[in-house]
Amino acid sequence: HPRNPVPPLKPVVEEMVQGFLKTCRKQDRALVVIAGHVVEAEGKGYLVPLEGDPAAPDTLIPLSWLLDQMAKADCRQKVLVLDGNRRSSRGEERPTPGPLSEAVEKQLASPPPGVQVWLSCSKEQV
Repeated sequence: HPRNPVPPLKPVVEEMVQGFLKTCRKQDRALVVIAGHVVEAEGKGYLVPLEGDPAAPDTLIPLSWLLDQMAKADCRQKVLVLDGNRRSSRGEERPTPGPLSEAVEKQLASPPPGVQVWLSCSKEQV
């Protein structure tokens, strides 16, 4: 709600994703759009919540978790639109994640059955 903004902290993002996907019905199409930072750690992709530390994977949200949550949703179509490697033209409060890594692109190219992934860029692009 605009009057009571909720910061994108790890538990908030996880709760919002799970809460939204639990409401899906068989005839629905679920579209999850995430614009934020995606980093690679230990060969896997992670979302960086507001309090997340890119050097500490336990503070991040694994993309594998997000894809698994989407796969469990009981609806006809599930689409993840991910804009995770942006370069800000207005300056940065935090370092940008840099280009999409080959490992993350590969991970997202093989989502669970029934889940589609649309990326804003390809490997080595922002």
